[in-house]
Amino acid sequence: MTLLVDGELREGRSVDVRAGANLWRGQGWFETIAVNGGEAYNVERHLERLRNTLPESVRQDFSLNRTLERLAELVVEDPRTRGSLKVVAWEQSDDLRTAAWLKDYEPPSRETYRRGVPLDVQLRSHPPRWPLADEKRTSYASVMAEREACDGWDVLYCDLDGRVWETGIANVLWLDGGTLHYPPADGHLLGGTVMDATLKAAASLGFTVEACSECWDQLGEFPWITNSLVGMVPVRRIAETSYEVDSPPRRWVELRDELLSDRVFPRWHDRELFDGS
Repeated sequence: MTLLVDGELREGRSVDVRAGANLWRGQGWFETIAVNGGEAYNVERHLERLRNTLPESVRQDFSLNRTLERLAELVVEDPRTRGSLKVVAWEQSDDLRTAAWLKDYEPPSRETYRRGVPLDVQLRSHPPRWPLADEKRTSYASVMAEREACDGWDVLYCDLDGRVWETGIANVLWLDGGTLHYPPADGHLLGGTVMDATLKAAASLGFTVEACSECWDQLGEFPWITNSLVGMVPVRRIAETSYEVDSPPRRWVELRDELLSDRVFPRWHDRELFDGS
C-alpha cells in the first residue's frame, strides 16, 4: 500500500505505531474523501476543514496547497479507480504529523439508493463523540462498533426525548412541506462538509432551510442521510416508523443533482438507477 506520511510517499501497511501514538489513541483529526475514476471529490473543502480544526499552535504548519499536490500524487500512484481517501493529522512532541492512504470502498448498491436504508435508534444523554462532538477526531472506535452491531444500516443517535442528532457515519436531513430541515448543531454535532454544501445549494435553489429539533418518528415527508462517500441515501425506516421513498420529491432530486454537478460527491451508478426510476 502506498502511504503519504509527512509529505513523503512510501510503501507500507500502516503508519508506524510509535510515530503515530497519539493518532492511534484517538487524539488526531481526520477527513474521508471519495475517489472515483481517479478524481478526489470535494478535496479542498475537506482539507480546509481539517486545517481549521487543528489547534492554533500547529495550524500554520499545515500547508493546504502542498497537501493538495502530494495527495494528487498519491491518487495517481494508486491504481484503484474507486476508493476512500483517508487524511489524518496529529500532534507528536509538539510537531504536526500527517498521513494519507487510499482504501478500497464499495458504495451502496443501486438497490440501496432506490429502496433506501433502515436505521436503528439509540437514545443517549449526550452525542456519541461528546465532548468533542463538533470535531472529526480519530476516536471513532465505539461509534463504528455500535454501527457494526446494529440491525439496521446505521445507528441514528437521538437525545433522551427522541430528538434526532446524527447517525454513526452521516448527517440527517428531511423535507417537509417544501422546507429542508436539519438538526441544530449547537456545538454538539459534526456539521460535515457535505452538510455545509447541501445547505448552501438548497439556499441557492430557493429552498426554505430551517434548523429543527424533531423526533425520529416525525421527520416530515422524506428523510435521508448524507456524507462524502454515500452522497444522499433515502431513509425508508427508522425503528418501527416507515417513510415513503419509492418516488423521491422533485425538489430532492434537484438538490441532489446540484451537489453532483458541483462535484461534492461522486455518482457511483448510472443516472437512471440512481434516480430510482
